[in-house]
Amino acid sequence: MFRATVPDNSWLAIGFGNTMTNTDMISWQVTNGVGKTRDYWSNSHSTPQLDRISNLKDEVAPLFDATTKTMTFVTRRPLDTGDTT
Repeated sequence: MFRATVPDNSWLAIGFGNTMTNTDMISWQVTNGVGKTRDYWSNSHSTPQLDRISNLKDEVAPLFDATTKTMTFVTRRPLDTGDTT
């Protein structure tokens, strides 16, 4: 389970591999107070593509704090998703 707090109009991503080649990734994005959790698969050192099968589950809806202008995400995924493409 991941808990990520991301400033408005920015993003945070984590890759699960030694390089960007054949690597599973999670991205949390916030744009004007609207949040998105995305599951990506990277084939190379370029923009990753959305994973064909999303293994992510937001435990609660992303919560935007207007005072701090941050969004908090609580996301769960299996340690090994079995992703290969």
